[in-house]
Amino acid sequence: ASTIAPATRWARFAFLCMFLVCINAFVTTTRGIVHWGIVAGHDEPQYYAYLHSWVFDHDVNFENELKRIPGAWGLMSEAHPERPEYNVAPIGTAIIWMPFSLAAHAVLVLLRALGENVPIDGISTSYAFACAFGSSVCVWLGMLMIHATLKRWFSERASFLATVLLWLASPIIWYHIDQPLMSHAPSFFAAALVMWIWVRTSEARSIAGWVALGAAIGLALLGRPTHAVLILLPIADLLRATKLNTNTKTTALGFVASCVSAAVVFIPQLAIWYYRYDWATNGVNTPPGSPMAYSHPAILEVLWSAHHGLFAWHPVLLAGFVGLLAFWKRARYATLCI
Repeated sequence: ASTIAPATRWARFAFLCMFLVCINAFVTTTRGIVHWGIVAGHDEPQYYAYLHSWVFDHDVNFENELKRIPGAWGLMSEAHPERPEYNVAPIGTAIIWMPFSLAAHAVLVLLRALGENVPIDGISTSYAFACAFGSSVCVWLGMLMIHATLKRWFSERASFLATVLLWLASPIIWYHIDQPLMSHAPSFFAAALVMWIWVRTSEARSIAGWVALGAAIGLALLGRPTHAVLILLPIADLLRATKLNTNTKTTALGFVASCVSAAVVFIPQLAIWYYRYDWATNGVNTPPGSPMAYSHPAILEVLWSAHHGLFAWHPVLLAGFVGLLAFWKRARYATLCI
């Protein structure tokens, strides 16, 4: 017999309904738009170009992809005239999209075999919509994981309402419906996965749990290298076990396993950077773009700027930070880590 509480079943059903509503909204708003009109921006083609290069060209040169996506080459030439094939996008978004893109390709190949005149070039509208669907799935799964994580400490009602507020009153819904071919939905999924594994395995984490946590952090790093802050979670667990002198040896072995699994998952990104930026000749350097300046944090601007400041534009997130004060009484260690 199932042990899932009725309230949890209803919450999961509500998340499924939200997912279906967003799919319908996306399809409705993009009906009639010219091919790739929804992604003919500066960033989206960079994320998507990896898929076609890997699967169809078997390389990491993006000139042909950017020229075939309407509007992309013009934007890239204007922004980077010295190097229009410029691509600083990390590879995690493309990796998370890949199952959906390959599924679309299989369906299109089948339709072509049945006599339908459909393109199977890896870059037509069908492939783009498959990736957009993948982003929607990422948001849905991320919400389920956040809901499950919150229930570790809070009631079903509070966990559900907090998750819904996070979806409706943060940037997530924008990247769910209007801009699903940006990296934000896959990034949200990866970060939610890290937190879900960390909380789910916190009381008795096996070596397999440590490996899973490290792999999830590696995936999050592939989506956004600035997710390196998530490495603080296993570091904190190691320090805590050392201070309390509980399962120190097992925790140390698990921490090493976690670091190794994170590194293994992240290695493909390092290989791409090595090839694209010729580290063998030019030395190790970060890709051009807008790297995080950790030594010069602009905390007030990030939180309160009228130009997309986190709290200024999404005050519900400020309520979440204030809620940490109440959370401190329930779980001090988790609050400190968060």
